[in-house]
This record gives sequence, C-alpha cells and structure tokens, in this order.
Amino acid sequence: MLRLFADCLELSDPGGDGWTVIGSLVKAYNKENVPVSEISVNWLLRQTKSDKIIAFGAKSIWHGLQHAVRSFLVLERDNQVLQQLLNLDNDTEKRINKSHAASIAHWLALRASQRQLLPMVVEAGRFLHIDGFDWVDDQITPVQFVRALPVIYAAWAHALPSGVERVQELVAQEFVEILEKTSWTRQLLLQSILRQSIPKDMDAEHLLSCTTCNDDYTILGAGLVAPRLIAFTECTKTMHRFNCNCSEFLKSVGELETILEPNDSADENESDVDEEFFKEMDKDISELCNNYSKKMHIEEEKPDPFRDAATLLYRAQGRRWLSNYETSEMLCGTCFLRREQYIGKSEDGAEPEFAEMPESFGIFRPYDISSTVND
Repeated sequence: MLRLFADCLELSDPGGDGWTVIGSLVKAYNKENVPVSEISVNWLLRQTKSDKIIAFGAKSIWHGLQHAVRSFLVLERDNQVLQQLLNLDNDTEKRINKSHAASIAHWLALRASQRQLLPMVVEAGRFLHIDGFDWVDDQITPVQFVRALPVIYAAWAHALPSGVERVQELVAQEFVEILEKTSWTRQLLLQSILRQSIPKDMDAEHLLSCTTCNDDYTILGAGLVAPRLIAFTECTKTMHRFNCNCSEFLKSVGELETILEPNDSADENESDVDEEFFKEMDKDISELCNNYSKKMHIEEEKPDPFRDAATLLYRAQGRRWLSNYETSEMLCGTCFLRREQYIGKSEDGAEPEFAEMPESFGIFRPYDISSTVND
C-alpha cells in the first residue's frame, strides 16, 4: 500500500498527510518483522529525498530525533556489537555483568548516532527557531527559508538510512575513539563489566556507582552522568536564556543558604521577603553560577565522552529533559536512557514506548511557513 500511494503523500505542509504517515511509521518501527535498517520509513525517506517542495516543523524534527537514536540503540543490541569488539568467548560472555555491559553498549550506540545525525537535528532546530535551540540569526526572507527546507530534508533523508546501515562500523569507530580519549584498554573495559561488586578496599567517597541500579564504575572512572548538573552547566553557558532553573539548583546544593542570613524575626510577610530575595538573586544569577562552577571546578573536569553524549542529546531535545532528576542522581547509560524514554523497562531495555513531543517544543518563526509554500 505504501509503494502504491507514496507519490500521493503531501510533504509540502508541516501538517500534511505525508508527515502523519512518516510519524506513524516511526512510532511503529518495532512492529515490523524486518531489521530496523529495512523498516518502511527508511524506504519512504529514500523515495522522497528528491522532492522539490518540502515544509516540516517541530514535530517532524522530534520524530527524526526519536528515529535516529532508537535505531542505533536497537541495532547495536541486536547485533551485539560490543561483545564482538571485546572478542568475548562463550565462557566469558556468561560471566559478564549484563546490565553493566548493556550500559556501555548504549553509550556507544548513542554516540554513534551523534556522529552525523544528532548534529543535524540541532542545526534544524536552530534554523526553524525551535524553543531551546540557539537560533540562527540568518535574516533570510520567507522565500529563501522555504527553498532551504528541501535541502535540509534531502540531507537527512540520505544520512539516516545510510547511517543505520553502518551502525556496526560507526559503533566500532566510537569504541576506538573512547579508548583513546579515556586511556582505557580493552582489558580494563572487560575487567569492569566482569566485576560484580564494589571493591572492598575503596573509600566510599571515591566510589562511582549508579544511583538507580548500583552498578559500579569506579574502575573506569567514567560511565555515569548527572542530568541536573548538565542542565545547570548548559544554562550557564547559554546565559540563562532557556527556562532557567539555576536558582533551584543552587538552593538544592546549599549555595543560596549561605547568602541568605537566618531571620529569627520572620513574620506573616515571610513569603513576600522570599519573593523579593529570589527576584534579587535572578539579577545576579550568572555571577552565582560562575562562582559555583569555579568552586566545584566544573570547567576543569577531565573530558568525559559519556557526559558529552548526554549533553548533545540534551541540546537535541531543545535543552530539556523528559524526566525530573534529583541533584544527587548519577546514572549509567541504561538508567539514563530509560528515564529519557529511549529504551524500555525490560532487562535488555528493548522496544520502548514512543516518547511524545513535549508541548514546549514549538516553532517561533515570525511568519507563516505554510502560506509561503502555497504561494
């Protein structure tokens, strides 16, 4: 049916039936009895990449993000790419900590999707002026804007199917790069996923374990991310332009308490005092955040490929998380991606529910796209 009516699908309007079909096919990716690289939506992308009149919006970009990340996660899992890269024999594979190995594999798959596809999502979000992206101050006319959309779509329609066909190659490249960046060896990585418990001689203050599943990452010194800290760092870097929650973060880590002196004479106007206090803090929030970053040496932290992967995902989602996180939470790849709704609740994290686009993920272009297309 799709082959018969593909030429009739309308992609010249962000709300057209063509985008409805593409969105439905992305959501149903795990219901087709074929490998992810051969699902219908990838065929449709190839068929329509040369269309001359294309107009897409925030929902199309959200579906593209979901499509890209989920495809890489599923294909890495199905092909057991990490196990191949580590040259595991049957005996060793039986002894590994499966949840630990799955977490590392998820990180590799996420990073592989970010080699080309997620940066394209970020650029598209900037170009369309979607909330949470660094808008491109292009000053182009509506006609120039519309002419650029088919070019962006053609690049995506070529890159995504091509990328999912090369998942094993791209994950292998990420594996090699991560070993170089972290100075790990294959043996060290294998030793970490064979470890079943936290080292007894390790000082508790220096332990690195996931606050959800308790898997230990101390031997690697990386592999966990703090979503609240990432949001704080990104907000500071963007000068608090996107839904700033830094005052709440600083309060949660005890920084604001050191500024506000205790008042034993609190009265019925205490709420008004608090309100005025936080208004005053908003004026100086940049200075407070910079002071905290220096105090905690955030800018001096050593490179972390997993934190970088989570940060790029945060940017691709319009600088928003899909879940609420506590300041103290440190999550492994599996627990983090499960909270962000990219993997499901089963042991191997397969076949998740499709994450619907947040309502705040919207377009703020000052002119109407569809009317320009019709002209």
